Amino acid sequence: MANRNTVIIADDEKLICTLLTKLIHWEELNLKLLCAVNDGIELFNAIQQHHPDIVITDISMPRMDGIELIKQVRVKEIPCHFIIVSGYRLFEYAHNALKYNVEDYILKPIDENEINSCLKKLSDRIMQEKSGMTDANSNTTAYTNMNLLQFIGEMARDHTSIEEIQQRYGIVFRKGSFLAASIRIDHALAQDEDIETGPIIKKIISSLRSGLEPLCDVVAIENNGWSIHALLNFAEEKLDSVYGAIDEFYFSARDTLALFRGMHITIGLGNVGNEVFDLKSSFAQAETAIWSRMEKGQDRIILYGDLEKGSAFTNTEIQAAMGGLMRAMESFDDSALYSISHSLFSRICNQFYAEESRRLCFDILHLFIDSCGRIINEYSNTTFMRSQVMHNMNYCTKTSDMEQAVMQPIIQFILSYKDRLHEQKAHPVHKAIDYIEAHYNEPLSLQDIADRVQLSPTYFSNLFKEETGQNFTNYLTDVRIKNARKLLQQTNMSIADIAERVGYPDGHYFSKVFHKSTGLKPSAYRKIYG
Repeated sequence: MANRNTVIIADDEKLICTLLTKLIHWEELNLKLLCAVNDGIELFNAIQQHHPDIVITDISMPRMDGIELIKQVRVKEIPCHFIIVSGYRLFEYAHNALKYNVEDYILKPIDENEINSCLKKLSDRIMQEKSGMTDANSNTTAYTNMNLLQFIGEMARDHTSIEEIQQRYGIVFRKGSFLAASIRIDHALAQDEDIETGPIIKKIISSLRSGLEPLCDVVAIENNGWSIHALLNFAEEKLDSVYGAIDEFYFSARDTLALFRGMHITIGLGNVGNEVFDLKSSFAQAETAIWSRMEKGQDRIILYGDLEKGSAFTNTEIQAAMGGLMRAMESFDDSALYSISHSLFSRICNQFYAEESRRLCFDILHLFIDSCGRIINEYSNTTFMRSQVMHNMNYCTKTSDMEQAVMQPIIQFILSYKDRLHEQKAHPVHKAIDYIEAHYNEPLSLQDIADRVQLSPTYFSNLFKEETGQNFTNYLTDVRIKNARKLLQQTNMSIADIAERVGYPDGHYFSKVFHKSTGLKPSAYRKIYG
């Protein structure tokens, strides 16, 4: 009896306390009931007096509710484990329960199998802790919040040896199998700043570690928002057990998230490798599997090896489409940009290639930054644009959402930029004209003037013609010939000197341009008008 884990039960309804005492398999689970109480203050006093291993409590109780009680127990640092049994499936209750490190949150009506399964896992863990079989004494090397992306990047470098990587990160891999897993939690309100991810993610990671660490030599975990990545190293003969532990973790995490309406979990698994460097490809495969939830659905484990591979486009088709997108971006033609991108994404959606949709998002984003990066940085910055698109993509749950994720920030920027130009529509053109008038005798190109007024050459060319009625080249020619006529009329300079003075180093070419513009050769013009 002395070695049994002790339990206190609390509920404002005595019948619930009686039901729990009958449902729990006390002998089988090595548990001992200390007492059952019916209000919060009475429970708080009993915990301080007995220091139980486990407390099973309702949330709604007289004098002190369950959440406040747990908070006060944590403040006093009394080491006990809480299981909440409640009739309320409310986000605030469940969220606060996880915040104060509650072991589980079980909904009424109470299911006998569920309560005993929860107690068995908890009781076994407590007995391990009491006997000194803690993580510190295990053979598993565990890493939480390790920068896995950086780690994988190091592995991708041809000149970097595994010994260097292990020394840098302090990891010691063993011979066996290597597997990467990606876990994604989706929530309809996930972008709401009021939702604190910490307690939920902490509970999920704790469950992941407790299931895998007894089986693995290395468990490396990284958390980024609602995404969790894990790299696993384990003995080859334990592969089936690892898969079993991942299955068990999935169902446990799904049950936890079921407390929060609208929350879903998906696990993507890469292929298992025999060498540590196989983690690089397994990691990429796990990410691909996670993205495929947009076509296969959430709340499941997706194996990369089970995915259908393919492409909605030929290389020629995608190159032509990217060329059209680039021209639309450079001319800030939002209508053409939307039309081309919508056609691409619609085709992908029809063929259900979620990973290709993700690649297309990155390709369009990089194309826009490459084409318009200077202008983006003038009004915002490319880093913000990139992070905005990535943020949007992270909250996509359907392939059709991906188009909106990348195109909405881009088109919004273009429309905003065009609005600014409309407000001061003539300003860039006037600035260009002033510069041409002052520097017409210098080598000038459309690119030079577009850079000076901070517009793309394509967009500046269209705007210049719209404002002046002429294209840039013709306008520059008119300015040069106008000044050449003045010099022919008012000076005795040679035609060669005049040509150079107005921006034509080649006198012969100047004569041809002058004749085409005025109908007269420079010498004839001087005789008539000089």
